[in-house]
Amino acid sequence: MLLKLVNNINTKDLKLNISNTICTWGNSNQWYCITQDSLSEESKKNLVNLYNQDKSSVMLNEVFFLEDDVICFELSVNGEVVGLLALRKSFDWEDEDEEELGSTEQESSIDLTLESFFILKAFRGKGLGQEFAFKVANYIGVDIINTLSAREPKKDEFLVNIHADYDSKDGEYFTHNFAENLSNESAFSEVLKSMNITPSFCLDAGY
Repeated sequence: MLLKLVNNINTKDLKLNISNTICTWGNSNQWYCITQDSLSEESKKNLVNLYNQDKSSVMLNEVFFLEDDVICFELSVNGEVVGLLALRKSFDWEDEDEEELGSTEQESSIDLTLESFFILKAFRGKGLGQEFAFKVANYIGVDIINTLSAREPKKDEFLVNIHADYDSKDGEYFTHNFAENLSNESAFSEVLKSMNITPSFCLDAGY
């Protein structure tokens, strides 16, 4: 049974805005959904509280998921929210400063900071963390591709910066799965090359 009840908080009570869905997979017996910014502040607090009931896990601060400039992705199983990812994303368009800098050699980039991530204990060990990381990274990659394709003039170089501070092996594993989908060896990188954009990649992460 996928129901998890701790301190009278039920994951089925965490209401999602399904219109913000970015990805679904599975079948009628077991279906999965990833949404973006679809939980209320109170629901996010409740979900972090559920996670923190497991004393064997690293305690999380709910503030990471509540800040205004953070994108929050939610993972649900059969309609129940079981995990969260807090991420910061910012583009840096060097060509906008070329007149001031007197140079056209600057590199446009995106900074992606993985602020915090978790999956409830009952749902770990099922490969959900890897799926969550891959699918959100793919979504971010598509957004980068579409954004670059719409810009004029197009730059011939683009840098992806990923930042993360680990506090557990799960966080480290999630970060590397996320980064793999945006690295120089990824399909994302090959698409940029086909657009005559030379991608580069930097992972700044550690304990």
